[in-house]
Amino acid sequence: MPGGTDAQCINGVSSGAFVVCAGNDGPGVAHDAFASSGFTGGALLLFTITYKVMASGTTNVVLGPDLAHPESTTGTTNHLFDTSGLDITADETGGSYNVVLHSTSSSVNCTSPVGVGSSSACTATVRDTSSSPTTPGSSVIFTVKSGSGTFSGSSSGTCVLSGSGSSASCQVTYTPTSVGSGTHTLNATYNGDSSHQPSSATTTVTVTKGSSSTTSRVINEATGSPPSGSEVTGASFHDTAAVSGLGATPSGTVSYTFYTNGGCTGTGTSQTVTLNSAGVVPNSVSTGGLSPGSYSYNVTYSGDANYLASTSVCEPFSVTKAVPTVASVVVLKSGIPLPSPALVNSIVNDTSSVTGITGFVPSGSLVYGFFNNGGCTAPAAFTQTVSLTPTGGVPNSDEQGPLAQGTYSFDATYSGDSNYVSKSVCEPFTIGQLTPTISTIVLDASTNAAWSGSEVTGTSANDTATVSGSGPTPSGTVTYSFYANGGCTGSGAPEAVTMANGAVPHSSSTSALGAGSYSYKAHYSGDTNYLAVDSVCETFGLSKASPTLVTDVSDATTNGHWSGSETTGAVAFDTATVTGVTGFTPSGTVRYTFYGAADCTGTGSPETVTLTGSGTVPNSANTSALTTGSYSYNATYSGDANYLASTSGCEAFTVREAVIAPVLGPVSFSPSSVAVGQKVGISLDVTNSASTSQTITVRARWGAITVAEQNVTLNAGEKKPVSLTWDTSGYSPGTANVTIIIPQSGTVENAGPLTLTSPGFSLSSIMLLLVVAGSAAVIVVVSAVVWLTKRGRRVGKVTPTA
Repeated sequence: MPGGTDAQCINGVSSGAFVVCAGNDGPGVAHDAFASSGFTGGALLLFTITYKVMASGTTNVVLGPDLAHPESTTGTTNHLFDTSGLDITADETGGSYNVVLHSTSSSVNCTSPVGVGSSSACTATVRDTSSSPTTPGSSVIFTVKSGSGTFSGSSSGTCVLSGSGSSASCQVTYTPTSVGSGTHTLNATYNGDSSHQPSSATTTVTVTKGSSSTTSRVINEATGSPPSGSEVTGASFHDTAAVSGLGATPSGTVSYTFYTNGGCTGTGTSQTVTLNSAGVVPNSVSTGGLSPGSYSYNVTYSGDANYLASTSVCEPFSVTKAVPTVASVVVLKSGIPLPSPALVNSIVNDTSSVTGITGFVPSGSLVYGFFNNGGCTAPAAFTQTVSLTPTGGVPNSDEQGPLAQGTYSFDATYSGDSNYVSKSVCEPFTIGQLTPTISTIVLDASTNAAWSGSEVTGTSANDTATVSGSGPTPSGTVTYSFYANGGCTGSGAPEAVTMANGAVPHSSSTSALGAGSYSYKAHYSGDTNYLAVDSVCETFGLSKASPTLVTDVSDATTNGHWSGSETTGAVAFDTATVTGVTGFTPSGTVRYTFYGAADCTGTGSPETVTLTGSGTVPNSANTSALTTGSYSYNATYSGDANYLASTSGCEAFTVREAVIAPVLGPVSFSPSSVAVGQKVGISLDVTNSASTSQTITVRARWGAITVAEQNVTLNAGEKKPVSLTWDTSGYSPGTANVTIIIPQSGTVENAGPLTLTSPGFSLSSIMLLLVVAGSAAVIVVVSAVVWLTKRGRRVGKVTPTA
């Protein structure tokens, strides 16, 4: 059968089987709950009702509608639903609960007046005013009804009551953040406890302006930091300020006052600035560059509606004298800076400048001191005081000199002034000889240009020098030394030349030089103004020259040039000539190589000969007797210390097969004259009995005049007829021998005299008799109008024709 369990939480105390007080349960609150049992679906919590008792007495609670199912009717009967949605009807009779609360009264009191940002102590007291009083518990909540401020204490203006008997009290502090109307109203509310009814009280606090705090800090504008104490003439500053209060953001103005003393006394220079909406104070203007002295700032805040005026402490700071820049330059009488060293007998004076901070022109005086030592060590040989000009310029010292060789110094001491400390500088200088510069260039004597390095055996050289210095024109001598090595070592060949107007003459030219390394070095003697110096060693060299190698093949029979007409059995040898540079006779060897071909190829036969002391090249040895064919020579020169090796071109030459010459016997004829204008025909046979073919020239002469000629080529053993025609026209009458000539063999045969007569003279016939003796290889047979016979046989004729 359905049923349930009922439980309550009254005044924060629980009763029943399962209810635990929680949430809003507490004094004056009744909480009733019912849990079902025995219902289908196992529904558990069916309803809960909570009410608050607002007064003492007994209250009858009538159950109302279920909170989850508002469709149920009011009254003691409720329509309830389980989790399955089934309608469950249950009857509950409301309980009667008796709740009794004690009445209370509250009071509050705050210390007054109080300034903005200061604290007022506020005490709340709660009393039990019932007939049977007990000590009130719980807490009191403070709130601001009018004005603005904050509470301190437990949290957010709440304090916990503490006491005994019928009363309890607690305390908070109230800090106003602005003055407002000047009166702030505060509420203190007691919400009661499980036995006491709530109550509240109100009080007022009089609020006045609060104290402000003004701080300031001087800033060095060069560093962005406060003064370090090392600031000097020309330093500039400005002041910064901050205003703070314990309440609202300060407003109003700040006045900066700058004093030209360190105590903020007397009349300063003031500047007023306005705080911005965030309460930030703008900086003061810059002081500008300050002279040495003591200075100070203080700052005054005007106050505003919430804060009283306030003033910072005095901020002293100081500026000291600056160190000037003192520069001095010793100059010659001409005004140009003094060289180091200066020349003997120089006249000098000192020049100075004093430089300070922009806007602060140095003043005062400067003392020049001249010393006969290099350290400005007292006593001074001369002192002179000059006053600076209104623009800070420093007059020059008086002149000193002419000075002898030695070490000297000038001292320049600036007196200082109100802005600058004193300062001295010492300037040592030396009177003596200067160090000159000497430079040299080796020249090719043949071109007068700088030595290029491409020079070869036989070239001559000379040296040039230039001496320069920073003072007067150098004078004196330069000595050139020539060395037969590349390192200027050993004993050189010296040659001294005298300078003229600072110019140095060239050295003499060397003789023609052989290949190798050489060097020059020049020494300057120095003079009154300049020290002696040496040039660097100048190394130069010559390469070997290319010789001229000329060769010529010779005929050993004639000892003359190979003509090309040499025949089988001829003997050859080669000759060579090596020519070099005048004065340098070539030495070494020449290798002749003889080849059995025309192009110097294959394996030749070498032969080496040594040049004589006069450079003559011996001839090669003779070849053996040469057969018909082509041959060649070449020659290679070995080179020597002055000349490169060289090889000739290939010398080709040939040997011809020997011509087998005909042998002609004596010739005679009769009659022996023809008239000018007639033609003479000569017919003959030529037989080649050589083993090779030959081209033979058959030539007819009348005296020294060739009158007919014909070339004929004959194979070995071949016989050919040859016909020659002589047209006598244009010849002068006269008588001369007729000869038949074979030029290749040198064969000449005299055929007898022939007379040319004037035209009109007729000759019926001419007989020429040619007798060939022996076994001639070439048989010449001449025919005419009269038949000739050889050993009784007719062999030819000669026929004059018109």
